[in-house]
Amino acid sequence: MSFLSRKLYLHKHERFASIQAMKIFDRFNTATATSRLSDEVLYAAVSEEIEKGIKREGLWMKAFAQAKGDETQAKVCYVELRVQSLKDEAKLARAIADQEQEEVMAKTSEAAKAKKLHRNKGQADKAYYEKYVTKSAEEPNTSMYLAYFLWGSFTLTCVIALVVILVDASY
Repeated sequence: MSFLSRKLYLHKHERFASIQAMKIFDRFNTATATSRLSDEVLYAAVSEEIEKGIKREGLWMKAFAQAKGDETQAKVCYVELRVQSLKDEAKLARAIADQEQEEVMAKTSEAAKAKKLHRNKGQADKAYYEKYVTKSAEEPNTSMYLAYFLWGSFTLTCVIALVVILVDASY
């Protein structure tokens, strides 16, 4: 590889690596921007709850304990705990929704499998019917003819034997 081609090769791969790094950096920036915006919405919701006088007693007691009895510090701790609580509630709701969606997908998948199995069974039944039932109706069944012939022969032999016995008995 010549010096110039090696230089071009390295430049091309360095550029590709920097583009990939920029894509990862952009994805990270997007994620953090989204996180900051969702945090803003959560803090606004907590502020609204506080203005309305809505307070979670368990969280308030935890915040008060962490603040070691300082009311102002307890309010700050309460806001942080309540925001985290809202995040946790959202994660749990998302997990429950995902689980329900997986269950629906599993049921749908099972129903599709059962339908396919039923359709395959119907196709197998149709193939059997076409192969054996339709064929036997179209072509004469030689074994049936043989059975009728043998039955007729047996019946004729019995009649002849009966006639011979009756004629012989009358002499």
